[in-house]
Amino acid sequence: MGMARPRASLLISMLISNPKSSIFISIPQYLLYTAMLAAHGVAIPYHLDEEAEWVTSGPDIESAIEKAVGKASSPRCW
Repeated sequence: MGMARPRASLLISMLISNPKSSIFISIPQYLLYTAMLAAHGVAIPYHLDEEAEWVTSGPDIESAIEKAVGKASSPRCW
């Protein structure tokens, strides 16, 4: 893994301004990102469809945003 952990941690900490901030995390995912995000903010999961060449849909993203906002989190990037 080498430098992946400190670099990912730095990036996540730069993107999150407070504990209610949230970042989109694809499913399937790297567990490292979810673990680091748990220490800094809130994960917004969205699903990638393997059979459709690992894409997601607009409605899935919109649903993920609505759930995050409903939990009083503030989506930061996607």
